[in-house]
Amino acid sequence: MKEHRARRSREDIVQQLRGVFREFGYEGATLTRISDETGLGRASLYHHFPNGKDEMVMAVLEEVESVFDHELIARLRGDQPPEERLESMIEHLWNHYQGGSTSCFLAVLALTSNQGPIGASVQRIFLKWIEGIAFVLRDAGVPARSATLQAEEAVGRIQGSLVLAKATGDPSIFQRVMKALPKSLLPESEPAKDVRPTESARGSAPLDKHRNPVKASDEIRVNTSPVSSRRRDKKLPE
Repeated sequence: MKEHRARRSREDIVQQLRGVFREFGYEGATLTRISDETGLGRASLYHHFPNGKDEMVMAVLEEVESVFDHELIARLRGDQPPEERLESMIEHLWNHYQGGSTSCFLAVLALTSNQGPIGASVQRIFLKWIEGIAFVLRDAGVPARSATLQAEEAVGRIQGSLVLAKATGDPSIFQRVMKALPKSLLPESEPAKDVRPTESARGSAPLDKHRNPVKASDEIRVNTSPVSSRRRDKKLPE
């Protein structure tokens, strides 16, 4: 019997509803399917959500937005360096989407019911996410307009990789995108400038009377030592 489970809290039911809508979308999540998936009869469902399916979706969106603000946006607007904030976001998304094994509830809803209050809520959450990433990039020195465009592209890459991972059954697609994201977003630091003195500066420097002059043979030994050779041949990590 379904009704013996009707005393569960509204919060527990909202968690279940999130899974139902993520799996079947708005249209696919019929009341019959919701009843089957939650184990609650229609009477119990209407007891918790008198306005039916739309109220169920809005309840899930409210819960999602609350978690989103506290778990994701808070990370992006923290006091850590920009790279650490992006890595913290990626860690959260990695865990939330189980390494690319699950779909995004917001993306599914955006494709199946993007009208009225539901559509407005989905849009608001996505815009918060874009602005959160843009905020980090501005802190890293990226111009405002470029930061917004790059943030939009980043969210698009994340969502696209989730769709493709789900379609192909290959979570590594999502994982590769996430690992490459910080480096692709943050500006590269400029190489250190060569601060060695110029020839003229070396020529004008006062001589140290107590310094032993370097013999030609000593100079050759220094330049051809194994350590020097390894240093010259060593490549920077890719």
